[in-house]
Amino acid sequence: MSKESSEQILSFNLTAVTLVLLGKNSLEKDKATQASKKRLQRDELVRRLLPLRNDNNRLAELASRVQKEQAALYDSACYQIDSLAARGIFVISFFDTNYPQSFLSARAGDGYLAPPLLYYRGDIGVLSEFDLNLAIVGSRRADDAGLRIARGWSEQFSSLGGVIVSGLALGVDAAAHLGALAAGGKTAAIIGSGFDQFYPRDNLALADRIVAEGGVVLTPFEMSEPPLAWNFLARNRLIALSSRATLVVQAPIRSGAISTANAALEENRELLVVPGDINDLRYQGSNRLIQVGAHLIAEFKDILEFFPNLALAAASFEGGGQDISQTLSGADNLDLLAKLRRMREPSVGDLAKALNRDDNQVRAELLELEFAGLVRMLPGDLVSLN
Repeated sequence: MSKESSEQILSFNLTAVTLVLLGKNSLEKDKATQASKKRLQRDELVRRLLPLRNDNNRLAELASRVQKEQAALYDSACYQIDSLAARGIFVISFFDTNYPQSFLSARAGDGYLAPPLLYYRGDIGVLSEFDLNLAIVGSRRADDAGLRIARGWSEQFSSLGGVIVSGLALGVDAAAHLGALAAGGKTAAIIGSGFDQFYPRDNLALADRIVAEGGVVLTPFEMSEPPLAWNFLARNRLIALSSRATLVVQAPIRSGAISTANAALEENRELLVVPGDINDLRYQGSNRLIQVGAHLIAEFKDILEFFPNLALAAASFEGGGQDISQTLSGADNLDLLAKLRRMREPSVGDLAKALNRDDNQVRAELLELEFAGLVRMLPGDLVSLN
């Protein structure tokens, strides 16, 4: 058995084991008491198991013991994992190497502990490049100006190879996800409910599109978990943890965006804020964040100060102050760059086939991008982002 397959088997077994251990909740008639006990039990489980994360021998022993002592529950957990996979929903535990490392780095706030399980659709690897991730959050009732900023800057950021993370809410969140998709980029949506209680229903089609175009929709909540108010505090912290910086666009004083901003500060992430009219309630929370030390963001290039790798790419794109999406030779090059980010060092022939273009046309476009310092040719007629 290969090392990779043995690691996959252990990962599957440990996910099933975690489901078994989390499933041993005492049933209470009172839902609030049941939820409280469930959270306490989950936190105790995390405290006991997280130190074992890099000890495969002890983890294998744990998996073997649970399989023997709680065989029926273990078999049921395996069936649940397989049944969800058949629906395109995958489950991993924090023992899995694909579990986002940034979720494990919590420093403070609300007694936060990493979720022992994540349920997701799509490619969870989207969250692996922490230094390229920008969270964008803001009002669900943003005006046209706020929505244009969220979508436009998201599109420009994604065009440079960055990943947009948000919460799939109405308003700014949805605009940010749509901007990333418009650029052919990837985006991650973290929701505050289980998939069987998906919220908000109005954005279910957007979630499907995110998955179809190479992104990920994920939740730390079990399938039937409703969108309870306190769930969004945990979801907001994950959004902040996932990203090098959080950008706030139009946040009232009392809003989920402020919760995410506070989590970003507590977790030692960069907090970026778009300022606004002091008489507009949609900006009161934003302006207060700047007042207490958040970075004021007046234009898109201000964001790149916190993403040096992307700033280099942007420098290659500059053309007389035009937007990134209007430089070079236009949409063809942006499409090529977006496809190249997804394929990871393809051959020129494979890239041309994926773009449905002639090999010679793609070679000419690659030459232009190589002169701009954005791509490099590799031995074997392979190509890579620079």
